[in-house]
Amino acid sequence: MKRTAVKKTLWHPRRGMALYALTILTALFVSILITAGLSVSRLQLGIMQRQSDLIQARANARSAIEVALLAIASNDDWRDNYEHNKETTPVSLGTGLGSISWIIRDEDGRLDNIDTRLTLTGIGRLGHVRQTCTTEFVPGKIEGPANVASQENTSKVNHEEIKNNHWIGQAMLPLFDSHVVEWKVTSVEVFANKKNGNRNMTVKISTANGSHFPANVIDQTSINSNDFSSQDRWTTIAFSGSTWLQPDAEICVTFETSENKSPIELSTIEDTLNASQIALIEGDPTWKVSTPSQSLAIRINACYRTDEAGASVVERTWTFEALP
Repeated sequence: MKRTAVKKTLWHPRRGMALYALTILTALFVSILITAGLSVSRLQLGIMQRQSDLIQARANARSAIEVALLAIASNDDWRDNYEHNKETTPVSLGTGLGSISWIIRDEDGRLDNIDTRLTLTGIGRLGHVRQTCTTEFVPGKIEGPANVASQENTSKVNHEEIKNNHWIGQAMLPLFDSHVVEWKVTSVEVFANKKNGNRNMTVKISTANGSHFPANVIDQTSINSNDFSSQDRWTTIAFSGSTWLQPDAEICVTFETSENKSPIELSTIEDTLNASQIALIEGDPTWKVSTPSQSLAIRINACYRTDEAGASVVERTWTFEALP
């Protein structure tokens, strides 16, 4: 009887080691992938948390400005409560919301004298994140725009042309009560008509010298005669209103042109002048004539700040930054 030979498969030790090593490497690779995934997730979570903290800290800084303005506005003696360039004690907004504080500075380093350029910095904190918000501000209430000087009885007027050899203007001193500490012109209205179409001119606001003539230009705007009606009408001329004046500052409103044909005719009044009106002035174009018995038909519109409790920010002075 023939026996069938059985083929035996032998287990080689090296093959077992290789399989073991492969298993270990696979497990290690999977572990690395999981660890890397967790690290990325933690990193993303950390970035999201920091962005959230940054947004909250910046909102806190903006809130600090609002709270500081309210504190200043509600206390006439606020200058005694703050030191120049010294941060206030941080105020907590609650768990997870951070804190607010602020710093008041004046450009001359003092808060107890005439203001030079006041700035207010709000500081917002949340965890390790700190953000600041800074703006210029002015204490006191700002009123207006309002009519602060006028001569507007137009029932009987004369007309004055302006051209390259005849400029005309009005020197005037508005009368404010004792609470007004500064003011600025925002617009002027004149009773006038168009004389020749498409003619250019410049309207200037200047401080006045002792003779009631223009000294230093503080604002100006260019206009065209087509902006005026062919009939006598009140026409408004807007200014930037960027320069504040002392309450006792006399100003000149002048109409100047290089045209040899008159752009407009301005209405003048010979009447008992309001106390705020000083004189009608004329030049060729050098200013030479000052006539107290005459006035342009004119309205001066202005904003003014009082010394009563209040505070407001200066437009277009906001800046944001991060603190280290």
